[in-house]
Amino acid sequence: VCSSDLYELIQDSQLKAMIQRNDSLVLKKNKEIVEEINIKDSEGDLRYFQLVKKPIKFEEDIFILGVGHDLTELEMAHQALKRSERNLRAILDSVYDAIFIHDTEGRVLDVNARMLEMYGVDRQNALKLSIIKDYSASGSSLDNLKKRWREVINGKQMLFEWQAKRVADGVVFPVEVFL
Repeated sequence: VCSSDLYELIQDSQLKAMIQRNDSLVLKKNKEIVEEINIKDSEGDLRYFQLVKKPIKFEEDIFILGVGHDLTELEMAHQALKRSERNLRAILDSVYDAIFIHDTEGRVLDVNARMLEMYGVDRQNALKLSIIKDYSASGSSLDNLKKRWREVINGKQMLFEWQAKRVADGVVFPVEVFL
């Protein structure tokens, strides 16, 4: 579609003006630009696009080569993921027990609000610490911990008592762990 035809396709006057300004910018600066725009389709649904525009010289004239990518499905998936993350966060934070999400090396990936309260740490610092080094008391059987994690990954459920350590003041307290 050549640019004059493109401008005729766009019904929204503000969007049309923005695209025309960006086209002028491409020509003036003589460099590629990438922009994201939202357009309502004929049914009133919002569609998401990424436009890449690049100046192309042909003989004595300069044209704008534009490529558009419809990102609507990607944007919808991203919005659904955000909703799902908010729902999961609400569920995790409504639980009375402390919840750690960690990898098999004990690196903490996420925690719930109750954990932050029980262990006296903020979320930013909680995610920098380790189950083994920071949240477990020295008297706990740390050697068996990784073995237990491997068993859980293979489908076994476990319930056991553990000596936890509060990060803020080093106080040790008993906890029941379910994996």
